[in-house]
Amino acid sequence: MSNFESYQRLKIFALTIVILVLSAVAFMFYRSAYSSNHPADKKFLIETVEIDGKALNVNLAVSEEEKITGLSGTESLAGNWGKLFVYQKPLTPSFWMRGMNFPIDIIWIDNGRVIETDRNLPPDNGEATYTPDSPVDAVLETPAGWVDEKNIVKGDRVMYK
Repeated sequence: MSNFESYQRLKIFALTIVILVLSAVAFMFYRSAYSSNHPADKKFLIETVEIDGKALNVNLAVSEEEKITGLSGTESLAGNWGKLFVYQKPLTPSFWMRGMNFPIDIIWIDNGRVIETDRNLPPDNGEATYTPDSPVDAVLETPAGWVDEKNIVKGDRVMYK
């Protein structure tokens, strides 16, 4: 094999490596820039919800039974923990406080934004129900007072991590 042929093969090899590296970088950029922040896309990976930079550890309500039960029967909720309910499509769910042992705040979320909050909801026998004014794709239950303490307001950005 002549020097010229070796040089040509080396050029082709180097060009192939450059194309592969650029393709990998482009794919990673596309994936990070255009990946979904919809909670249903990440439901088994979510460990933390961050609202306007304020983080809260969460347990997920994935199955219908978990969504119906929610925090009912739970003795208490640590100050930095909540329960996240994720829906495939926006809907208008109703929540009750039946079987609750402590008050909570509810944060209604749609399209990665807080759309409404209900604060300091007291435990009761299920007579009162709480429903958002418009459809949501996620609902976050937090310890009572968390919304006020963290100054969570309508329009805050919600990230799922």
